[in-house]
Amino acid sequence: MNLGFNDVIYKLKGASPYFPILVPSLTYKVDVEIMNIDPSGAADLVKVFVFNKESTVPLITANITMPLSEINMDQF
Repeated sequence: MNLGFNDVIYKLKGASPYFPILVPSLTYKVDVEIMNIDPSGAADLVKVFVFNKESTVPLITANITMPLSEINMDQF
């Protein structure tokens, strides 16, 4: 799995998850921490790509619309 996002707005905590095998018809829940680093709390898309290790063509993709984040008041 790979994530695509605007690195001016977001920062990934840790690495993108890796799955050695995905079995069809099973549901997988994955928690990924993405921190908003934009001072104004801007929002953008986060794109999720699931790849087969032998191919550069994604098996499945998803676009996630992120909500606006709270502004960090410690900066003021």
